[in-house]
Amino acid sequence: MATPDTHERSVIRHRTEAGPSLDIRLGIAPMLDVPAHRVLQDDLEEHASLWEQALAVESLGSALPDEAGLYMFVWRPSIRLAMANDSWSSFH
Repeated sequence: MATPDTHERSVIRHRTEAGPSLDIRLGIAPMLDVPAHRVLQDDLEEHASLWEQALAVESLGSALPDEAGLYMFVWRPSIRLAMANDSWSSFH
């Protein structure tokens, strides 16, 4: 039977192993298809739960739910590149 620290202990045991990943390769055209993105966004808002964000720290494992579900972990490095035009408003 799973205990509250089951996930945390599993992460500790297997932290040096390569994790599974999904290989997704999208061409430029699908990434620029704004109408398709809006349809997907509308579908997600209608049918999906709200997503939650959490900072990846050592204690995160104990905060994850025990229920099965779709969990996505995204690594975003802390580096920030200096841009000549740092305003995204011209792209929206």
